[in-house]
Amino acid sequence: MTWRHGWFFALPAILVVALAIGAACGDDDDDDGELDSDGPAGGSSDDDSSSDDDATDDDLSSDVTVPADSDAWTGSGVRVFVGETLTVSASGTVTIGEVEDIGPAGADEACGDECAMPTQPLGALVIALETDSKVNMDCSAIYSDSFSTSITETGCDNGEVVFLVNAPSYDENSGSFEVSVEVAPVGSDDDAGDDDSGY
Repeated sequence: MTWRHGWFFALPAILVVALAIGAACGDDDDDDGELDSDGPAGGSSDDDSSSDDDATDDDLSSDVTVPADSDAWTGSGVRVFVGETLTVSASGTVTIGEVEDIGPAGADEACGDECAMPTQPLGALVIALETDSKVNMDCSAIYSDSFSTSITETGCDNGEVVFLVNAPSYDENSGSFEVSVEVAPVGSDDDAGDDDSGY
């Protein structure tokens, strides 16, 4: 009788303990569910990684001003590769020494020995490529109307398009050229050169 009565009174206590253990396990599951819903730390990085894959046309075209009173090359921020087509348009006039109203194609006289391109016209817009912080004059040309050329020489690969006014000195010069540069990637409709004045 005592044995039966002992279990009878102990049964409610056992049930209470069992319910308490079950509730505790349920709380742990809920907590785990909350952590899973938040995701691991840095889980939003997949969204951020797409920014580097968004291609723009900013590196395929540029507008720059090339001053006649500076002997520093003006960078365009545009790079070209073999097989691509480079197109340049320019406007404006400069004064080189006493020679006035010179357009981007240059004056009717040669520039002289002190110039970047001695045998080319005075005051002309020089177009070149800069690689490894060095201007490669083997990859240079003088501007002409509707200037467009295909990059065919491997030595001119992966260079930034830079500009300079062809002059023997710069201190007494004035004016500038407004220049637009555009590169047509390989395979585009415009990747054929229109003249033979390029690289």
